[in-house]
Amino acid sequence: MSEQNQAVARRWLEEAWNLGNVAVLDEICADDYIEYDPAYPGGRLPREGVKQAIPVARSAFPDLTFVIKDMVAEGDKVAVYWTATGTFLGPVNGLPPTGKRGEIDCMMRIPEQSDHPFRTKAITYSGVSDHPAGRPASDDVS
Repeated sequence: MSEQNQAVARRWLEEAWNLGNVAVLDEICADDYIEYDPAYPGGRLPREGVKQAIPVARSAFPDLTFVIKDMVAEGDKVAVYWTATGTFLGPVNGLPPTGKRGEIDCMMRIPEQSDHPFRTKAITYSGVSDHPAGRPASDDVS
């Protein structure tokens, strides 16, 4: 189960977010999937909401890239440490673009709550400002 869940987590980041292929969420997420993320209204979105949020984020940050830094799995649980970087070039949530590059470090956990390996996800952020571009990337500290 660990290897299967790691593959699902990898697909979520690499296919859905990096490539913008939101259709993959229908394959890897349960019908009643809920994504918990403080960036979303109310802190959570169902699968269809996430499918709408990904293109919005990719439009605001066209070079948005997620990199898996570490992944640990045991039994049906997976923890993923990843970094996302992108340049804030398009408006989002009423905020004008800044043209600055930002970076966020996140820890994602995936518990299995049914026979589907990707039922829920929770993300915690570290070092992120209230600005949607996160903190400045190390190559743009100005």
